[in-house]
Amino acid sequence: MSEEQNHPMPPEGSEEQEERSDNVNEQQTSKRQRVELQGEFRKIKPPHFDGEQEEAAEAWLINMNKYFQLYEYDHNLKARLAIFQLQGKATLWWEEVKIVKGVAEQTVTWDNFQKYFKERYLTERFYDEKAREFHDLRLRQQTMDEFITRFTSLLRYVPYIREEKAKVQRFVSSLPPYMRERIEFDNPKSMDEVIRKARICYQQSKQKGEAAGRKWNEKKSFKSIGNNKGNRSSGSKGNGKGLNSRILARTTSKFRPNNESKVSEQHARLDNEGTIRSPVQC
Repeated sequence: MSEEQNHPMPPEGSEEQEERSDNVNEQQTSKRQRVELQGEFRKIKPPHFDGEQEEAAEAWLINMNKYFQLYEYDHNLKARLAIFQLQGKATLWWEEVKIVKGVAEQTVTWDNFQKYFKERYLTERFYDEKAREFHDLRLRQQTMDEFITRFTSLLRYVPYIREEKAKVQRFVSSLPPYMRERIEFDNPKSMDEVIRKARICYQQSKQKGEAAGRKWNEKKSFKSIGNNKGNRSSGSKGNGKGLNSRILARTTSKFRPNNESKVSEQHARLDNEGTIRSPVQC
């Protein structure tokens, strides 16, 4: 007897047939999603996140959304793709979320995953610190390119600065006074214009500083040469004086009376009786 005879198909339109069809569809959907998931991993290679840095968390979330814009993923598949890309501390965090909040990976949506993720890694404190860093930013010891990169990257943390004029004013106010005065005189209207003028001012001031440094080094070098010449001439005079004094001392000693030698000749002479006579002074 065939399998169909043992399990005859239910009448068309019955509840049993609809339930069996739903089960078959779920199995086919699950299998299709697994195949799709594996294929997309090999194709797009989403970035990993290890949970170490908050700024890296923000970049990871932005990149994951970029990947998801390329394909028509459903919300659960997006979340599962992201979960597979967690590593290290981030993996442990997600395991805690599943236990504490009772979240199931088979049903979690991308929107809910992002909500949990931001609660952990992208808190209000993180955004407040970035906004404070933006307002405290100054050129100081940075190069102009480094300053521009940091300024533009921090702009997204101050969404209340939207107008181009406000951005230009904030940029100019972060520069040293000598640059600020020159750029304000030109009255730039856009960020592109103010960045171009700032680069020109920075390059000119750098060239002036290098020229002044070369002049200072030349001046120090010339002064050092003069000091060395003076030391050699004064040293020669000092050596001559020392030589003359030594010659004079030897000459004088030849004509000095040698009284001490005469006293020593007469000192401690014995007489016939064995007594010591006192030295005779000349």
